[in-house]
Amino acid sequence: MELKSRQTYILRSLLDAEQGLTSSYLLQVLGIAKRTLYYDVEKINDYLAQYRMGRLVIGGQRIRAEISDRAALDRQLRKNSSYFFSVAERRAMEILYISLASEVVTINRVMETFDVSKNTALADIKMIREELEAPQRHQGGLSDRGRGGHHPQAAVGPVPQAEQPGGHLCRQELSPAEHGGPHRQRHRLPEAVPLPHQTVRVRH
Repeated sequence: MELKSRQTYILRSLLDAEQGLTSSYLLQVLGIAKRTLYYDVEKINDYLAQYRMGRLVIGGQRIRAEISDRAALDRQLRKNSSYFFSVAERRAMEILYISLASEVVTINRVMETFDVSKNTALADIKMIREELEAPQRHQGGLSDRGRGGHHPQAAVGPVPQAEQPGGHLCRQELSPAEHGGPHRQRHRLPEAVPLPHQTVRVRH
């Protein structure tokens, strides 16, 4: 078996921390649920047992690595070239994934694609929604001039609409000067859009 990118990141972080790391710190850095963290620890221990290199030990609120041959483990980990996405990067990728999907995107698909638990997937969607609503509230008190002269209705190409449970639509707009990436998107959300629990539908 091979470790996934997040599991490799956890193991490397623990190798660099002689006294180990607290579970709360890892949960905050990784942006995952506690259940997911302990699942990863279990998979890491399976991996270490396979190569007889030691194990991860949970003591109280701390997790530490007891490794017999760190040099050999480091060589083994270098074979894993997968990239670990930070929380911000993962959420940006989730926005792109949902926006560009040509069919219904279920919570299960988000979980499988980004290797997160259901709680983490729902928390990500909730956080994304809050981040998208913040610019709208801020822009409500700005003039066109304060926004650099761009009309708030300006958009490039078709505007994707994400249908959420209850028939509510989430409208996403991208101004001509802001098409560099997901962090530069300007989103307009209707009031009281509920948190999606099962599906997010995108119309092109």
